[in-house]
Amino acid sequence: MVAKKSAKTFAQQLNIKEGDVVVCLHCKEQFITRLRSQLPPYARLHQTVPDDKMPDVVIRYFNEQADFDATFRWLEKRLSATGCVWGVIPKKSALRAGQKDLKTDMV
Repeated sequence: MVAKKSAKTFAQQLNIKEGDVVVCLHCKEQFITRLRSQLPPYARLHQTVPDDKMPDVVIRYFNEQADFDATFRWLEKRLSATGCVWGVIPKKSALRAGQKDLKTDMV
């Protein structure tokens, strides 16, 4: 059986729409480059939360369990009412020596 390739772009899979303010926090450059190349018209990508706009989509790479609570408390006041947050955690195989696996059931 051959896996069916998604017809949606990466940005569509993340539900990024025309005109959205997108914020990537602690994201890898390769991720940002790929996402930027697929943004819909008038969508803007930032690597910090802009002072003058509430983000519609926030993508946050997590490296530590403690980051979850702090990040969500911080974003609660900064995210638009209809906004969404995507949390990205490393696979177990990508962990550095001594780094603990993040527990997804804690989110």
